[in-house]
Amino acid sequence: MNKKLLATAIGVALAGAMSSASAAVKVYGQVNESYDIYNNSQTSYACDPVGSNCTDSSGSGLSDNSSRFGLKGSEALGGGNAFIWQIESSIDVVNGTGSLAHRNSFGGFRGDWGTLMAGTHDSALKLADIKIMPFNNTIGDSRNIMGVSSGGTDYLNQRFNRIVAYVSPNMMGFTGYLIYVGNQNPGHHDPGNTKAGGYDIAASYGNGPIKGWVAYENQFSDVSNSNLSAFRISGSYNMNPFKVGAIYENVSADHSYAGYSATASGNPMDRNAWGLFGMMNMGMNDIGVSYYKADSSSSGSNNGADMWVLGAYHHFSKQTSVYAMYASLNNDNNGNYILGAGGHGQHIPGGNFGDNPSAFSVGFTHKF
Repeated sequence: MNKKLLATAIGVALAGAMSSASAAVKVYGQVNESYDIYNNSQTSYACDPVGSNCTDSSGSGLSDNSSRFGLKGSEALGGGNAFIWQIESSIDVVNGTGSLAHRNSFGGFRGDWGTLMAGTHDSALKLADIKIMPFNNTIGDSRNIMGVSSGGTDYLNQRFNRIVAYVSPNMMGFTGYLIYVGNQNPGHHDPGNTKAGGYDIAASYGNGPIKGWVAYENQFSDVSNSNLSAFRISGSYNMNPFKVGAIYENVSADHSYAGYSATASGNPMDRNAWGLFGMMNMGMNDIGVSYYKADSSSSGSNNGADMWVLGAYHHFSKQTSVYAMYASLNNDNNGNYILGAGGHGQHIPGGNFGDNPSAFSVGFTHKF
């Protein structure tokens, strides 16, 4: 049989099986690509033509930014209860790669009492950022500053595996979150760690023009006896056509927690960071500006940074948008924050302590 006909037959059979098994199965996803022109980068970056690398202090490149493909569904169990499931995979349409179930993937139960699920999911601390702050998955993502350490190390803003989570029902706009992380992948914690975990406690509010989050996360290592904790609060107010918002966080870490030591001598880290944004809607267009500031992680370390972002979106529809973005990041003398630390497919590092990378990006996103 012709290979194309065989592939088509298999696809039709799978679609039929899914439809007969559950009428609630939904296919969804997102494609997000950008072309970036950057400055002050000493690290290799995928450039055009495909297959070559740029090692100069300036250049350009094509990037895939958190594109994804997912399936989700539910089965009614009676009494207002249902079994729910989701399998979400990362796809890279620029490089032609992907990872099955690498993103939020879980199974669980839902009812009037709330939702209980187990699997892989974003932390509540991460949600307290990306659900409020603008320019997600671009060079101007707030996660270039929020939740990361100098050098771009990010053990916060995580998507954890092996989680058990409870989400309360919405009560007059308030929702509560409890997430336990057990036997976590050592890559999220100290290198070589085989026993690691943590927990999230959070609450969100959404009613009318006001949205807000409060979240606390603690990660621990049984091997090195170290802890990393963070408190984050964020909120926005929509007074159409203007929208404003802010975020604040405090991050503290033991001297032994990888990537978050304040100095080479291993002093404990205690760092504050904050951000502000303003957006204006003009019909099918949104334009906005944001600013973020990370303080030094200890007295005299001089390793903080700040970032300005100016961005604009044109929405052809609810599904398809194009955007243009400019981001400028300024490091202190011992700071080494980078652009593209969160959501953006290619990092645009400064390369050296005290560098000030900047980038201009144009791209599109389509949701299905």
